[in-house]
Amino acid sequence: MEKDRNIKYFIVDDDADDREFFQIALDIAGFPYNLTAVESAVKALEILPELKDLPDYIFLDLNMPLVSGKEFLKILRESSAFSHVPVIIFSTSSYNKDIEETKVLGQIILCPRHQI
Repeated sequence: MEKDRNIKYFIVDDDADDREFFQIALDIAGFPYNLTAVESAVKALEILPELKDLPDYIFLDLNMPLVSGKEFLKILRESSAFSHVPVIIFSTSSYNKDIEETKVLGQIILCPRHQI
């Protein structure tokens, strides 16, 4: 990536505090960025197709109401437009089944919130 180019982040998390902490962390890092933050996978599915530019990274909470992070990830991976966008999953879950299911969907790691 070009050093001066804004990195485009997209965060999907139902917790407003977590979305705010994410933005604070980006501010502290000091790199130029664009951030789109949404409170649900439902909202993300509405907004993503309308974006002018694809995000460079999607940060995804697994435990959300209505459409879970895993359901969202499955939909995303089935879309040719978004299948290559890296998704970083963070969750309070340390349940091995969550880790294995997300690996099958092409993700490498769960980042438990309590370890960040």
